[in-house]
Amino acid sequence: SSGINAEYGQRKTKSNSNNPPRTQASTKSAKTTQTPLLSLSFAKSEQLNATTAKVLGLLVFSITFLVYVLTLYPSVVGGDSGELVVASHQLGVAHPPGYPLFVLLGYSFDKILSPFIGPTAYRLNLMSALFGGFASLCVFLTVALWTNDWLSGIVSSFFFAFSPLVWLYTTQAEVFALNNALVCALLYISVIYAKSKDGNNISDSVTLAHIGAFVCGLGMANQHTIVFLII
Repeated sequence: SSGINAEYGQRKTKSNSNNPPRTQASTKSAKTTQTPLLSLSFAKSEQLNATTAKVLGLLVFSITFLVYVLTLYPSVVGGDSGELVVASHQLGVAHPPGYPLFVLLGYSFDKILSPFIGPTAYRLNLMSALFGGFASLCVFLTVALWTNDWLSGIVSSFFFAFSPLVWLYTTQAEVFALNNALVCALLYISVIYAKSKDGNNISDSVTLAHIGAFVCGLGMANQHTIVFLII
């Protein structure tokens, strides 16, 4: 019995010497490798660096805005466009909910461009085209950042920009183009926020949350349907 116990003790000691105790670092690395693959983390890829994103984003914006300008309505069209043109030109109040953000921006845009471009309706149509180009840019940046694929971003932005209803309301003085721009900006901010949270960068997360809240406020001052996205 004592001989068996001695032999068992020697084997246990030998096995412990072959398998050293796990240190804190090795335990930590083991926990890290157990992180689920399906998470909010973004793949580290060099396929889309900052310079490429800027160049392609500028290209997407330029193409979209140019197409909108070439297909722009030359004057007042049907619907609420005429009322919004008059309210913006006179700094008045449109039908409820009043669309104060659109009216203020339209008034500023009208006054700034009045010495160079006319008539008033065309200037405000041009403002909608500018908002449409910005919305297309935000779609590109959002999809490209989320998927790490610039081609997907370009295709998505063009599908969005040149879909029939978006194209129609972006070539006339309407609140929908500005609403699209604010919604797409919120989506882009949300993706950046998720990325900063995943990287545990608290200061950036708080700043992005403040910017997102500000954009939400702007959206509520333009078109009330954005409340469904905010909620």
